[in-house]
Amino acid sequence: MTPEKYWKEVSKKPKIDFPVYGVMGKASSVGLGLSLAKPNHEILVLDGDGGLLMNLGSLVTISNADPKNFIHIVLMMGYITPLDLNQFLVKINMILKV
Repeated sequence: MTPEKYWKEVSKKPKIDFPVYGVMGKASSVGLGLSLAKPNHEILVLDGDGGLLMNLGSLVTISNADPKNFIHIVLMMGYITPLDLNQFLVKINMILKV
């Protein structure tokens, strides 16, 4: 399951959407690349808790790059257990301000 499916319901500019399929865990890395390549565009990444867990190291890279045009939203879809891990991911995301 991917958060991208929800975006279709709220997107106002589907021509500039960049859905990424089959690369679970890489949404944050792709988003960082887009934000660095397109500094005048706001980049919004919808990520799932499981996908982010598969690529936690990207948070350090994103934090070091500190892109001002990058917004990373992590959907807690409940596929990761225990629940304490979900709370940890939310706290890490808030601390790094990604």
